[in-house]
Amino acid sequence: VILPDVIHSEAEFSIEADPDGKPAIRFGLATVKNVGSMAVKALVDERKKGDPYASLEDFCRRADLRGVNRRALESIIKAGALDSLGPRGALLTSVERILSRTQQEAKLRQSGQTTMFDLFGETVSTPMVPMILGDVEVLHQEKLSWEKELLGRRISENSLSTLAYTVPHNTIIFRDGID
Repeated sequence: VILPDVIHSEAEFSIEADPDGKPAIRFGLATVKNVGSMAVKALVDERKKGDPYASLEDFCRRADLRGVNRRALESIIKAGALDSLGPRGALLTSVERILSRTQQEAKLRQSGQTTMFDLFGETVSTPMVPMILGDVEVLHQEKLSWEKELLGRRISENSLSTLAYTVPHNTIIFRDGID
Protein backbone atom coordinates (compact mmCIF):
# COMPACT_ATOMS: atom_id res chain seq x y z
CA VAL A 1 0.00 0.00 0.00
CA ILE A 2 1.40 3.39 -1.04
CA LEU A 3 0.66 6.86 0.37
CA PRO A 4 -1.52 9.23 -1.66
CA ASP A 5 0.36 11.62 -3.93
CA VAL A 6 -0.96 14.52 -6.04
CA ILE A 7 1.43 13.48 -8.82
CA HIS A 8 0.26 9.85 -9.03
CA SER A 9 -3.01 9.30 -7.16
CA GLU A 10 -6.45 9.07 -8.67
CA ALA A 11 -9.49 10.25 -6.71
CA GLU A 12 -10.07 6.67 -5.46
CA PHE A 13 -7.73 3.73 -4.84
CA SER A 14 -5.69 2.56 -7.84
CA ILE A 15 -3.18 -0.14 -8.69
CA GLU A 16 0.33 0.86 -9.76
CA ALA A 17 3.90 -0.33 -9.45
CA ASP A 18 5.79 0.46 -6.27
CA PRO A 19 9.44 1.63 -6.39
CA ASP A 20 10.54 -2.03 -6.63
CA GLY A 21 8.27 -2.62 -9.64
CA LYS A 22 5.79 -4.78 -7.73
CA PRO A 23 2.03 -4.09 -7.96
CA ALA A 24 0.78 -1.93 -5.09
CA ILE A 25 -2.38 -0.17 -4.02
CA ARG A 26 -2.12 3.64 -4.13
CA PHE A 27 -4.39 5.55 -1.75
CA GLY A 28 -6.73 7.89 -3.60
CA LEU A 29 -6.85 11.58 -2.74
CA ALA A 30 -10.58 11.41 -1.97
CA THR A 31 -9.99 8.56 0.51
CA VAL A 32 -8.20 10.95 2.87
CA LYS A 33 -10.39 11.91 5.81
CA ASN A 34 -11.94 15.43 5.48
CA VAL A 35 -11.46 15.37 1.68
CA GLY A 36 -14.29 14.62 -0.71
CA SER A 37 -14.21 13.29 -4.26
CA MET A 38 -15.56 16.53 -5.71
CA ALA A 39 -12.75 18.49 -4.04
CA VAL A 40 -9.97 16.47 -5.68
CA LYS A 41 -11.60 15.73 -9.03
CA ALA A 42 -10.31 19.03 -10.44
CA LEU A 43 -6.77 18.30 -9.15
CA VAL A 44 -6.68 14.90 -10.83
CA ASP A 45 -8.27 16.18 -14.06
CA GLU A 46 -5.74 19.02 -14.36
CA ARG A 47 -2.82 16.68 -13.80
CA LYS A 48 -4.15 14.31 -16.49
CA LYS A 49 -4.47 17.19 -19.01
CA GLY A 50 -0.78 17.96 -18.98
CA ASP A 51 2.36 16.94 -17.22
CA PRO A 52 2.45 15.95 -13.55
CA TYR A 53 2.86 18.85 -11.13
CA ALA A 54 6.56 19.71 -11.31
CA SER A 55 6.80 21.89 -8.22
CA LEU A 56 4.74 23.63 -5.60
CA GLU A 57 4.62 26.71 -7.83
CA ASP A 58 3.34 24.61 -10.75
CA PHE A 59 0.74 23.05 -8.47
CA CYS A 60 -0.46 26.49 -7.31
CA ARG A 61 -0.56 27.79 -10.87
CA ARG A 62 -2.48 24.88 -12.39
CA ALA A 63 -4.54 23.35 -9.57
CA ASP A 64 -8.15 24.35 -9.12
CA LEU A 65 -8.61 24.47 -5.36
CA ARG A 66 -12.02 26.14 -5.38
CA GLY A 67 -13.59 22.99 -3.94
CA VAL A 68 -10.78 22.46 -1.43
CA ASN A 69 -11.06 24.27 1.88
CA ARG A 70 -8.29 24.85 4.41
CA ARG A 71 -9.13 21.72 6.42
CA ALA A 72 -9.09 19.51 3.31
CA LEU A 73 -5.75 20.94 2.13
CA GLU A 74 -4.23 20.43 5.57
CA SER A 75 -5.47 16.83 5.55
CA ILE A 76 -3.97 16.20 2.11
CA ILE A 77 -0.64 17.60 3.29
CA LYS A 78 -0.68 15.66 6.58
CA ALA A 79 -1.49 12.42 4.74
CA GLY A 80 1.67 12.88 2.66
CA ALA A 81 0.02 13.62 -0.69
CA LEU A 82 2.21 16.69 -1.26
CA ASP A 83 5.48 15.17 0.00
CA SER A 84 6.83 15.16 -3.56
CA LEU A 85 6.39 18.97 -3.71
CA GLY A 86 7.85 19.93 -0.34
CA PRO A 87 8.33 18.97 3.30
CA ARG A 88 5.11 18.53 5.30
CA GLY A 89 6.03 21.02 8.01
CA ALA A 90 6.81 23.85 5.60
CA LEU A 91 3.69 23.10 3.54
CA LEU A 92 1.49 23.14 6.64
CA THR A 93 2.81 26.53 7.67
CA SER A 94 2.17 27.79 4.12
CA VAL A 95 -1.44 26.60 3.76
CA GLU A 96 -2.90 30.12 3.73
CA ARG A 97 -0.34 31.26 1.17
CA ILE A 98 -1.00 28.22 -1.05
CA LEU A 99 -4.77 28.78 -0.97
CA SER A 100 -4.35 32.50 -1.62
CA ARG A 101 -2.02 31.98 -4.60
CA THR A 102 -4.21 29.34 -6.22
CA GLN A 103 -7.25 31.60 -5.87
CA GLN A 104 -5.33 34.50 -7.47
CA GLU A 105 -4.25 32.28 -10.36
CA ALA A 106 -7.81 31.01 -10.85
CA LYS A 107 -9.12 34.60 -11.01
CA LEU A 108 -6.46 35.50 -13.59
CA ARG A 109 -7.37 32.48 -15.72
CA GLN A 110 -11.09 33.27 -15.54
CA SER A 111 -10.58 36.90 -16.49
CA GLY A 112 -8.21 36.01 -19.33
CA GLN A 113 -5.41 38.11 -17.85
CA THR A 114 -1.80 37.01 -17.75
CA THR A 115 1.13 37.94 -15.61
CA MET A 116 4.36 39.50 -16.73
CA PHE A 117 6.05 36.10 -16.35
CA ASP A 118 3.56 34.43 -18.72
CA LEU A 119 4.97 36.58 -21.53
CA PHE A 120 8.27 34.70 -21.22
CA GLY A 121 6.65 31.29 -21.61
CA GLU A 122 6.92 28.24 -19.40
CA THR A 123 10.70 28.37 -19.16
CA VAL A 124 10.67 31.08 -16.50
CA SER A 125 10.04 29.83 -12.99
CA THR A 126 7.93 32.22 -10.97
CA PRO A 127 8.51 32.07 -7.20
CA MET A 128 4.81 31.96 -6.32
CA VAL A 129 5.16 30.28 -2.95
CA PRO A 130 8.66 30.95 -1.69
CA MET A 131 9.75 28.42 0.87
CA ILE A 132 11.48 31.03 3.02
CA LEU A 133 10.34 29.21 6.11
CA GLY A 134 12.77 26.38 5.36
CA ASP A 135 12.26 22.93 6.76
CA VAL A 136 9.84 23.06 9.66
CA GLU A 137 10.64 19.89 11.55
CA VAL A 138 7.86 17.33 11.85
CA LEU A 139 8.64 14.34 14.02
CA HIS A 140 8.39 10.91 12.40
CA GLN A 141 5.92 9.77 15.07
CA GLU A 142 3.71 12.77 14.28
CA LYS A 143 3.66 11.83 10.59
CA LEU A 144 2.67 8.27 11.49
CA SER A 145 -0.05 9.60 13.78
CA TRP A 146 -1.45 11.78 10.97
CA GLU A 147 -1.46 8.80 8.60
CA LYS A 148 -3.38 6.68 11.08
CA GLU A 149 -5.87 9.50 11.74
CA LEU A 150 -6.45 10.47 8.10
CA LEU A 151 -5.95 7.17 6.24
CA GLY A 152 -7.02 4.71 8.91
CA ARG A 153 -3.60 3.00 9.02
CA ARG A 154 0.05 3.87 9.27
CA ILE A 155 1.25 3.43 5.72
CA SER A 156 4.88 4.54 5.64
CA GLU A 157 5.71 2.31 8.60
CA ASN A 158 3.92 0.03 11.02
CA SER A 159 4.92 -1.73 14.23
CA LEU A 160 5.38 -5.13 12.61
CA SER A 161 7.62 -3.85 9.83
CA THR A 162 9.78 -2.08 12.41
CA LEU A 163 10.09 -5.30 14.43
CA ALA A 164 10.77 -7.37 11.31
CA TYR A 165 13.87 -5.33 10.51
CA THR A 166 15.20 -5.09 14.08
CA VAL A 167 14.82 -8.61 15.50
CA PRO A 168 16.81 -11.69 14.48
CA HIS A 169 15.35 -13.77 11.62
CA ASN A 170 14.62 -16.78 13.84
CA THR A 171 12.32 -14.79 16.17
CA ILE A 172 8.56 -15.37 16.19
CA ILE A 173 6.44 -12.19 16.41
CA PHE A 174 2.87 -12.38 17.69
CA ARG A 175 0.51 -9.62 16.55
CA ASP A 176 -1.57 -9.54 19.74
CA GLY A 177 -2.34 -5.88 20.50
CA ILE A 178 0.30 -4.35 18.23
CA ASP A 179 -0.86 -1.58 15.95
